[in-house]
Amino acid sequence: MINRRNFLHFAGLTTLGMACAGAAVAQPSQHFHRGNFSSTGNQVRFFGPAFAKPTRVFFLSDTHLWQSDDRELPYRQYSERMAAAYNSTQHFQTGQATTPMQAFAATLDLAVEQKVDLLVLGGDIFSYPSEAAIEWMQAKVVETGLPYVYIAGNHDWHYEGMPGSAVDLRREWSEKRLKPLYQGANPLMATHDVQGIRFIVIDDSTNEILPEQCNCSINPTFKSFS
Repeated sequence: MINRRNFLHFAGLTTLGMACAGAAVAQPSQHFHRGNFSSTGNQVRFFGPAFAKPTRVFFLSDTHLWQSDDRELPYRQYSERMAAAYNSTQHFQTGQATTPMQAFAATLDLAVEQKVDLLVLGGDIFSYPSEAAIEWMQAKVVETGLPYVYIAGNHDWHYEGMPGSAVDLRREWSEKRLKPLYQGANPLMATHDVQGIRFIVIDDSTNEILPEQCNCSINPTFKSFS
């Protein structure tokens, strides 16, 4: 198993492209070949007879979106540090100043432009479970019309210093705040079928896989996204 940060470092930050046939990549920085796998810049390709047709998947994580309004007041003691952590950022290609919100919106525009088959929101999309940020992000994603799958990272449900175990806090804030993003699926694990490819997402944001995640056949709530 490879954790999300190591995957992003290896794959090139934001975009995972899976296809049967290669596509042109602008200004490749480096290229690796390992059998039916290749990586160029921020694109990863898989080749093989299992892929019925070219399929493009956009992988996006660690955006650390945040917003604050009056609903946040009761929790501000737990969100203050992370709310100040990513107010301004730097574009990884141009070096220009940007913000997480601007970068997220621009990335969605690129996903629409490339007509991706699946948008994967792979964790730490939020710095903490801010209601305003969650509502903003969901509206932006739905507006694209792209099929998407969401799985939480530890920051998505975590208020720093709030008492309780990680498992209990994840369960609480997934239900209270993140639930709409799962589109009716089990927050801990789900599948999504795209053009004959089955994508499986499993939440390991507490740094462990729970017993019910290891045997999906005995879990009646394990379901596919519609």
